[in-house]
Amino acid sequence: MSELSTLVGSIKYRSIASAGEQFRRLNLETKQVGKAVGEALKLSPTKGLRLAKGILTTAKSLARLETEGREVISWARDAGTDERQLVTRAFLHIKRPTELVDAISGIARPQA
Repeated sequence: MSELSTLVGSIKYRSIASAGEQFRRLNLETKQVGKAVGEALKLSPTKGLRLAKGILTTAKSLARLETEGREVISWARDAGTDERQLVTRAFLHIKRPTELVDAISGIARPQA
């Protein structure tokens, strides 16, 4: 089991806010955000979705939301259809479809 897997497994997924706040305390690099969602998804679809929503809802600024959102979308682009649907649901949950569309615009058409 990888270190990231262990860290993500230590998160309590009782709520979106709780998952997001605990994720922030891990102090992971931005490039690990998407991979962290993937590790949570391996635990269960609910945990994956809660972590994705939690990461997006606890972003301290719009710039951070955009950066981390792009990382999550980049991960989902390479992961598969179910993962892309999960990310779409997370962005729609936080009512930020503009950021979703903006990030998707950089993805090849078949994957978008």
